[in-house]
Amino acid sequence: ANYSFELLADVDGQISIHVPGAVSEDLALNPNEASNTLTFTGDFILPTANITSTAPTYTNVAPIPVNFEWSEDTTGFVSGDVSISGGTLSSLSKIGVDYNGTITPAAEGNITLQVPADVCTDIATNPNLASESLMFVYDVTRPSTTASTEEAAKTNKQSIGCKVTFSEPVPDFTVAAVQLGGVGGSVSEFAQGLEGDHVYTFNVSASQEGDVTVFVNAGNTYSPRITDRADNDILASNTLNFLYDTTFPAVTLTLLSELSALDSLSTKNKPIQVQMDTSEPIDGFIGSDLFLG
Repeated sequence: ANYSFELLADVDGQISIHVPGAVSEDLALNPNEASNTLTFTGDFILPTANITSTAPTYTNVAPIPVNFEWSEDTTGFVSGDVSISGGTLSSLSKIGVDYNGTITPAAEGNITLQVPADVCTDIATNPNLASESLMFVYDVTRPSTTASTEEAAKTNKQSIGCKVTFSEPVPDFTVAAVQLGGVGGSVSEFAQGLEGDHVYTFNVSASQEGDVTVFVNAGNTYSPRITDRADNDILASNTLNFLYDTTFPAVTLTLLSELSALDSLSTKNKPIQVQMDTSEPIDGFIGSDLFLG
């Protein structure tokens, strides 16, 4: 005789079924023998994918390697199942239960990818859950570097406020990267973030009177290199030039024409030509500054 029935598993894990002996008997009252045992696995867990990469979030590497790490073996997963913006997924291959592939960026900027829900199944035909998104910022542009100050080119201030502004954040920039030329000096009050995370401020103090230059070299001239978050070397900056001068300008008055003995007694209604020489150019001098006594 044949009997058929359906079993509906309601738990995950291994399930077994058998008929024990002596639970029924034939028409001659002979008890049944124990049956063989059937085993199968109940699976109600939906497969999930974790997207990883050996590349950092900010990268200048292309193509970008990616790995889809599945919680269990799946079928039906193809590159077209992946939702991606800013690039193209290709070279998808299966290794074990995981898949490897590469992303070719469409241009500089953000790249985001995700595995949507219900694009593949496990061996128990459970559809997959949606994955978390993975994002990259593809950047191959070297940051520009601008040195600036609000101080005049000639100054008697020993401490001169300066700043270096990058076109994007440069986390590895340090005070040691600030180069001083001319008579040289020292750098102090070095800080980041007071005007944004791409701006560094500091003071330069001249070691003595004379010309002082302030500049930043290209990133690949330093050890370790100075780069942006995507490992692009910074570009060299412009050069700031100062003249640190604390010497008072000397003033010398010279009579341009000889006076006769009579003229020396009286110069009424007679102009006297006088020349004023200064040891260096001066600003703001006007006629009323002369003292006549």
